[in-house]
Amino acid sequence: MKIFGCYIFALICFVLLNRYLIVIDDLWGRTEWSTLKCCFRDDNLGSRIMVTTRNDELAKECSSNSDESVYKTGLLSDADSKDLFSNKAFGKGKDCPNHLKDLYDIIVERCGGLPLAISSAAGALAHRFSKDEWERYESNLLPSSHSDELNLKQILNLSYNDLPSHLKSCMLYLSIFPNKYEIDVERLVRRWIAEGFIADARHASKEETARSYLTDLISRNLIQALHLRHNGTPSCYTLHPVIHDFIVVKSMEENFVTVLDAKKEALSTNNGTVRRLSLQNSVKQDLAGARNDMIKHARSVTVFGHANGVPRLNDMSVLRVLDLEGCNGPLCLDGLCKLILLRYLNLRGTDASVLPAQIGERRCLETLDVRSTKVKELPASIVSLEKLMHLLAGNAKLPGEISKMNGLLTLSCANVWKNTGSVLPELADLANLRELELFCDASEISGDNKTRVSFSSDGFKRLKQLSIQGSLPSVAFVNSSLRKVEVLELKYEKGISDGSNGVSGIEHLPSLKHVLIEFSQKDAGATATIASVRNAAEMVHPNHPDVSVKVDGKAI
Repeated sequence: MKIFGCYIFALICFVLLNRYLIVIDDLWGRTEWSTLKCCFRDDNLGSRIMVTTRNDELAKECSSNSDESVYKTGLLSDADSKDLFSNKAFGKGKDCPNHLKDLYDIIVERCGGLPLAISSAAGALAHRFSKDEWERYESNLLPSSHSDELNLKQILNLSYNDLPSHLKSCMLYLSIFPNKYEIDVERLVRRWIAEGFIADARHASKEETARSYLTDLISRNLIQALHLRHNGTPSCYTLHPVIHDFIVVKSMEENFVTVLDAKKEALSTNNGTVRRLSLQNSVKQDLAGARNDMIKHARSVTVFGHANGVPRLNDMSVLRVLDLEGCNGPLCLDGLCKLILLRYLNLRGTDASVLPAQIGERRCLETLDVRSTKVKELPASIVSLEKLMHLLAGNAKLPGEISKMNGLLTLSCANVWKNTGSVLPELADLANLRELELFCDASEISGDNKTRVSFSSDGFKRLKQLSIQGSLPSVAFVNSSLRKVEVLELKYEKGISDGSNGVSGIEHLPSLKHVLIEFSQKDAGATATIASVRNAAEMVHPNHPDVSVKVDGKAI
C-alpha cells in the first residue's frame, strides 16, 4: 500500500507540475526499485526521487552519480544521543529525574549512538519513572513485546530476516565473540570454512567467497569494518553493542551458539544439545555449565579468559573448531589426538609448550596456529597433514621435509636462518604457497653477510604476499624473483646503523602493486630505506606500486 501510494502521489504531481519529488522510505530490494524507477521518466525538469535504505549497495544503485548522491548517516555523539533520548523519554526541554540518572547514562551508553536504538529505548521508557522498570529495561534492551508498536528487537528482526540463509548462519556465528571484540578477518574466514558455512564456487576460492559474505554484511550495516589495509579492505570487524545483543538473543532462540559468561548468568538457557560453545570471562573455577553431557556433540569450542575453563577434550569427538587464543594459565590438551574431525586449532597466545607427536594423524586439520606460544618445535608428523592450508608456526622450529606440504597456502614462521643454513630453499618449493610471513633476527643469520637476505629467481612460484618483520634490516631481490608477489610488507625495529639503504631490488618484482614499510623508530637507516624504496617505486619500477610508510605507528 505504501508503494501504491507513491504511484498515486507521483501521477498527481506530474500532471499538475510536470515534475515530481518522491520520497521512498526504507527500500529493501532491487526488484522494488526497478519497478518504481520505470514509472518516472527523467525529463531534466528537476524531478527527484529520494530513497532511504539500510543497504549501501542498493543506495548506490538508486543514485545517478554513485557515491556522490549517497548520504550515509553516522552514529550520534554522546551529547546528541542524550538530547534525542531526553526529548523522547521526558519531553522537549525536560531533564532526567535524579533517581534515574545512573540508569539513564548506562542505557544511552549501551545504545552506542545508534539513532534507532536510542529512539526505541526512549520510546519504551517514555513517561515511565519507576526505577524498577528502568532496571529491567537496562538489563535487556531487546525485550519481547506484544504491543502493536514495533520494538527494537522486532525492527532488527526485519534486517535479519532479509538475509539469505547462508548469511544468517555467518551472522549468528559472530555471537561467539564477546561484546566490542575486534574480530580478525583471517581468523573468522578460516573458522567459517572449518564450520562448513562457505559453499564451493566455480570461479572463486572459499576464502574469496567468505570475504564476499563479509562485504555483504558490511553493506547491510550489520557489522563494522576496522583498521583498513593498503587495498581498502579491513583487517578486523566488530559489532555495534545493540546488534551484538540481538544476535546473542537470536542464537539462544535457535540453539545456534551457547554462550556462558562467568560474570553473569548463563546467557543461554536452552536445555538441548550444545552445538557451539563460547566460554567468556572464564576463571580458574570450573564453569559448571560446560561440564555435562550436553557438550559432547559440540562442533566448536571457544574460550575467552582462563585456560582452566576448557572442557575435557576426551568427551568431544565431533569437534571441528577449537579456538583458545589468548587464554591464560596452564593449558591441558589431553584428548587432542582423539579429535579426528578437527579442522581448526588456534593456540595463539597461550601457555602451550608441546604439541602431541600424533597430531599428524588429524587428517582433517586445515589451520594450525601456535604463534606467541612456548612451542619450540613442531612434530615431524605435521608434514602428513595433506589438508593443512594455514600453518602459523611462530617461533617453533619447522619440521624437515616441509616442502612436501603442497596444500599450504599460508605460512608464518621465524628463525629460518638459524644454525648452519637457511630453510628458504625448502620453503621456495612449496607449490601452492600464497602468503609468507617471516619473523627475522639479524643475530640468527649464519655466514659472513649477517644483515642481508636474498630471494633468488627460483621458487615461490605462486607467492602473492611477502611479509618480513623483526630486526633484520637488509633484503635484496634479484631480477625476476618472486614473479607473482603483489604485496610486500617490511616491518623493522630500526634501520641499518651506518645509514645505508636496507632494501634493494624491488624493481625486480614484476607484479608488485603495494609496498608497506614500517619502522619502530626513525633514524638515518630508516630514512635511507624509505627514500630508496620510494625512489624505486616512483622512478624505476614499471608498475609504480603504491608505497605506504609508518614510523612509530604514524603514517608519513
